[in-house]
Amino acid sequence: MKSLFLFIYCTLTLISCNTNKNISESDFAHLQDIWAITSLSQNGLAVEADFSQGNRPVMELNITEMKMYGHDGCNDIFGPIKTLDSSSISFGNIAGTKMLCPNMTLPNAYIKALHQVKFYERKELVLTFFDEQHKETLRFRKVD
Repeated sequence: MKSLFLFIYCTLTLISCNTNKNISESDFAHLQDIWAITSLSQNGLAVEADFSQGNRPVMELNITEMKMYGHDGCNDIFGPIKTLDSSSISFGNIAGTKMLCPNMTLPNAYIKALHQVKFYERKELVLTFFDEQHKETLRFRKVD
């Protein structure tokens, strides 16, 4: 009987500690969309990149599933949204296909920038991500 009580107590404790319990799709509906990159920066400096249609990284944020999906300019990518609140967002481990494109500069810079994201701001059709020092790392435009 004691072990059953302990099991139930531990299970309920783990469930109540779920950090995403207060996140609902309606709270962040303004983020749930498909976004195409318009600029990429690292250490406060713009990264020169070819954002032509075939190479343009895109991201879909799925708040219901707390996941991101997209394309890095070469490979399809996906991963969890690790944290999300009214101004903060971060992504967990990002996985994807492993095609080798002739120029991996943009895909590598994009993935690196995604790992540095800590904050966001949405103004109309523009979504901007910032690093820990509040420097802009990525800017997207709503495309869906």
